[in-house]
Amino acid sequence: MLNIKTDSRKVVLGDTFVALRGYTVDGHNYIEEAIKNGATKIVCEYGKYDVDTLIVPDTYCYLKDYLVNNYATNFKNLRIIGVTGTSGKTTTCFLTYQLLKKLGIKCCYIGTLGFYIDDKIKDLSNTTPDILELYNLLFTALDNNIDVVVMEVSSQGLMLHRVSGFTFDYGVFTNLEPDHIGENEHKDFADYMHCKSLLFRQCKQGILNADSEFLEGILEGHTCKVETFGCENEADLRAEGLTLWQKDGVLGVKYHVSGLLDFPVETNVPGR
Repeated sequence: MLNIKTDSRKVVLGDTFVALRGYTVDGHNYIEEAIKNGATKIVCEYGKYDVDTLIVPDTYCYLKDYLVNNYATNFKNLRIIGVTGTSGKTTTCFLTYQLLKKLGIKCCYIGTLGFYIDDKIKDLSNTTPDILELYNLLFTALDNNIDVVVMEVSSQGLMLHRVSGFTFDYGVFTNLEPDHIGENEHKDFADYMHCKSLLFRQCKQGILNADSEFLEGILEGHTCKVETFGCENEADLRAEGLTLWQKDGVLGVKYHVSGLLDFPVETNVPGR
């Protein structure tokens, strides 16, 4: 656990407290509490205090740059899979996490459901945690000899640089619909799509939904290799001939996969 805190309630003796300005809460209002709890250094944008104090123009930029410059290289041997999209991030990530476990691969999941290594470790406040919490989670993964991290990557996470400092081995795009547009999120749909597209400038291999009408926009400016999947449009991996499949206690779909692979597939879920 890094000895940097942005929550004054979590400060212990010897910590550095970074006062962040959020949408609704200003960390500068909690500096005195942080000092009372044992902070020996304060990073802030204004003020004068009785402990070592560093005044910076933007505390969030300072925190991001400090973490990236001092700790990001620790994660170079982790294989990281990031999934973005309006819907399907949680399902895609958690199924991938479970499949990797079945294959005997040491992996963890970070996302809406929380932080999992075999079992749930903790709940998370955001789909993509803030950069300090994310770095702490990645250090926990290293401490547990994790090889693969599967994580949900939200548009807010990309916009606010929560995933700065490392390259995703795989970036996955599920779909895109108008969402998360408002005063404290994205100013319009174009901004929302742009933020989603940033994942494909930060990954080695992109895997994208060819059936999305916004595929071209998501790939704008991409720097990764690209493979596609889908049911309707041409794709590297295409599901064809979908039919309903059911038997006692099971409801599912049969289809044939063509493209990079060529085999029949059955997927099913237990009936109620």
